[in-house]
Amino acid sequence: MHASPKQRGQWNYELLLVQSIAILAMILGHTGPTFTPIGAKIFPYYSWHMPLFVFISGFLFSDRGSYRSFLKRKTQRLLLPALAVRTALTGLALLASRTYLHNPGLTLSLKGLLINPFLMCDAYPLSNAMWFIFQLYVLEIIYGALIRLPLRRSGLVWLSATLLISLGSLYYVHQTFRQPPEGWIVFPLRTAFLLFFLAAGHMFQRLDQRIRWNPWVVFVTVFTLQTFYVYASGHEINFSAHSMDVINVSLFFMPIVTTLTAAAVLFSAARILSPILQGSAVLRVVGGGTKYIVYFHELCLLLINCLYMVLCHRTNMSLFDGFSYGMLRAAWYAFPLGGSNWGRIPYVVVSIALPVLLPAFISRMSKRWQRAALWLLAWLACAAYLLFMGRYAHEAVGLA
Repeated sequence: MHASPKQRGQWNYELLLVQSIAILAMILGHTGPTFTPIGAKIFPYYSWHMPLFVFISGFLFSDRGSYRSFLKRKTQRLLLPALAVRTALTGLALLASRTYLHNPGLTLSLKGLLINPFLMCDAYPLSNAMWFIFQLYVLEIIYGALIRLPLRRSGLVWLSATLLISLGSLYYVHQTFRQPPEGWIVFPLRTAFLLFFLAAGHMFQRLDQRIRWNPWVVFVTVFTLQTFYVYASGHEINFSAHSMDVINVSLFFMPIVTTLTAAAVLFSAARILSPILQGSAVLRVVGGGTKYIVYFHELCLLLINCLYMVLCHRTNMSLFDGFSYGMLRAAWYAFPLGGSNWGRIPYVVVSIALPVLLPAFISRMSKRWQRAALWLLAWLACAAYLLFMGRYAHEAVGLA
């Protein structure tokens, strides 16, 4: 997510497919049940999707240069853009708050904007999902420092060490908490849990270049074993991996297992499909634009809900029966048109298409000032839209 799956000027379409599936899983997690993909019961997306992004980041990880240059590169490419986007989204959230549309009474503080994302995994409205960007930045600067230590077989050493740390964090949550951890304790626990996947992805990158493996054997073996576990043992996979929700799970280490099995199945499937993936423009746009989807998909949900609010209020169409005006203020509200889960498809489409197509268009501009002007114009258009919708919600619908 932090780096483009492009190597020596060539797109890695296998990795693009894995990233596209992972980002779709994240969107489905935020919009609610829409459709049931094949194997969803065996590999439920909430049991692997966010840790898988860390694994992918490990696969793309590069430790070239000094640690100082590495830290500078990560700060410039990962942290600073995320802070800029978070600030812009917070500005839109404040506008929506002032018009009673979204989170009325929202206040701004530098601590909340710049510090809480690291200490509390906290976020302002419209940037809730960006906890992952800040978490990933910390993971990469920690791992970048560890692998530069003068150790023999440092990759294997840190893979083993981070696995033990990950197991320890899950065991601590399993034994200590009665519900998923919240507050300041989340960040260190989640860092300890996720660091292993960065090391595992990095190790897989090295092995993939040296060892020939049969994707059909891996796919069939892993899929069969996990199917057997789910159906023969009677144990459902019903936990959220990135939330470390293992309190009611008998095997506390299952989030590690489900993430690795999902990675094995997806990477082997991508290798099998590789001949037909080459040159896919859809994969280049979606898989190469996952960070923008993380940035902006929550805003997309609000934009759609505002439109639905007006249509519901003015038309009284049966499609909108049950639409809740008050739920406009929820972080993740995807209304099922017509009472069908398929009615959430517009959210999925817009939450992927708008965040990737707009940056793709803007990136075509040759001059930096042109790109900056277009981003500003997009922000102003969103601000005007939310102000108008906020006024409509307050005066016509009666939100207060």
